[in-house]
Amino acid sequence: MFGVLRGSSCSMPKEQQQAWMGHVCGMCLALRDNAGQPSRITTNYDAALLSVLCEAQSDADPERHTSYCPLRSHFKAEVTAPSSHAAKYAASIALTIGATKITDHVADRETFLQHIPTFAKRMARTWHNQGQKLAQQLGFASDTITQQTNRQAEVERASHGDFFRYAEPTELAVSAAFAHTAVVAGKPHNAPALQEMGRMFGRMMYLLDSYQDFDADVKAGKFNALAASFPKTDITEQVQEIFAEAFSKLKAHFEMLELPRPELAQMLLLEQLHARGQRILGVCGRTCSCQTSNAIPQNGIRHAVQSIPNMFVRRRRRRKDRSRSCGCCETLCCIDCATEFCCCCDIDFCDCEGGGCECCELECCECCECAVCGEDGCCDCD
Repeated sequence: MFGVLRGSSCSMPKEQQQAWMGHVCGMCLALRDNAGQPSRITTNYDAALLSVLCEAQSDADPERHTSYCPLRSHFKAEVTAPSSHAAKYAASIALTIGATKITDHVADRETFLQHIPTFAKRMARTWHNQGQKLAQQLGFASDTITQQTNRQAEVERASHGDFFRYAEPTELAVSAAFAHTAVVAGKPHNAPALQEMGRMFGRMMYLLDSYQDFDADVKAGKFNALAASFPKTDITEQVQEIFAEAFSKLKAHFEMLELPRPELAQMLLLEQLHARGQRILGVCGRTCSCQTSNAIPQNGIRHAVQSIPNMFVRRRRRRKDRSRSCGCCETLCCIDCATEFCCCCDIDFCDCEGGGCECCELECCECCECAVCGEDGCCDCD
């Protein structure tokens, strides 16, 4: 699974974690029911956010479904009903995104798909048609998204160093997807605010993707919007400024919405999105020096080496109890919290059971099975 909100549930309260994963699972089941088992690999977090927005605006009680899945830490769970409009709409967008990504990978000769282009193109067409059909049932023209993503390469060739112009196709595609949640939920007056929120969310998506891929793109000689728009020495400052401005606008328009159930949407869009951006940009807001790469800081080499035996012990224990894996650090749990370079959480499967590391904005490292927090905000895990 992929998306800006990947790994965002680490610091959420347990009840909201379960609600969020319920939307992800509900979308996955909707994909299975409407497009077959293989389509479930298109499941992604940003599409699941659309399900959250639909439910947040709806006056009707949420539809729930009991699901059994071996891929979850909790085998049995109550999830968003795959037959609900929210789950179906999210699934239609996930199929469209998946088809677009396959087409891009084949065109760019990336991943293993470059070796099976005929099969990959056929699969992309199938997913596109299935997504279009499902979206039409809910009154949405998914071709709006496809047209904008198809414009991306053309815009990147012709925009001459204007980052906001480069980001425009992504912004417009996400804007259309956000705005239609108001129609699905029966709150059409929310559409203008959601449209602007979608533009800002799309801008942040494009920005963070460009920032994370910057070094790899430059090394490979590929197009990168940030490299094309700003001097290398100014990129970090420019990215932080653009992200802060986009987030501020998204927050302002969120407050204009009529939401009978705002809690989960507010947690994801106003808290987790901001925290996610700060982690990617290396601005943690705490005394720990969060790293955006897997490199080990110089002052942490000795501690990292000393931690190697414990890493294997803890990994074995967590295979028996997946629900206690946290991922606050690169070693699946807060092994390195006793140092000043604790990393921030960035993995998919994180279920801290109401606890976690201070670096992930929680009270203490219950996920590490320790209960003593250090002076710098990180826990003293042995």
